[in-house]
Amino acid sequence: MNKDEHYAKTKKYMLKSAEERDGYYDAVDGAPLKHTVWQKRIRSLVLNQMARLIDRDPTIESVVDVGCGRGDFTLEIAGRFPDLERVDGTDFVDETLEIGRRAARGMDRVTFTEGDLLGLPFEDDSFDVVACINVLHHVHETDQSKALAELARIAQGPLVFEIKNFESVYYRHIHLKKLDDIDVYPTTTPDVSKRMLDLGYRRTYRAGIFGFNWLSPLTVLVFEKA
Repeated sequence: MNKDEHYAKTKKYMLKSAEERDGYYDAVDGAPLKHTVWQKRIRSLVLNQMARLIDRDPTIESVVDVGCGRGDFTLEIAGRFPDLERVDGTDFVDETLEIGRRAARGMDRVTFTEGDLLGLPFEDDSFDVVACINVLHHVHETDQSKALAELARIAQGPLVFEIKNFESVYYRHIHLKKLDDIDVYPTTTPDVSKRMLDLGYRRTYRAGIFGFNWLSPLTVLVFEKA
């Protein structure tokens, strides 16, 4: 599938999720609208790493959640770290962002902005921490380096990613490679680490949801400027 078709199909699926599932794109049809246990585990790992980074550097004031979808994780970040002055969420489906905007009414430090990962609507070095979960596997394989470069561009400090881990035996042989006819593009820790090293970042943390990287289909990575 060429990348234009891929992005069009992905956006159509996410729009449908906003309209029919309140933005829970990973919810099973007919089941309660909620995130999977895997997604909750990823969020916990990411929040713990953010806490570590903020405890180490209390000057951190701003975080952006790139590919935030319905914005519930953006709001979770804001609730977990009340001293942050700015918490932004951005996504390429404005109808999904509206769910977050409604939930964030009255929260002046939380903002949701429509934007494409390959051309984010922020200035260079806009955020002290950049988070990006449940997103990179939706980026076409030919745009992976461009997406990482764009995330690094808007980051003043660390980046926290989640990847679909193709090193995982589970992922390669058990987990489905498509989501309703949308291609997904898993990657590996060495591949992302090399690309980030080229951008001037070194990996400082890695953890899979199952504890062992060779088994974990989802992995959280933290990168800091070398």
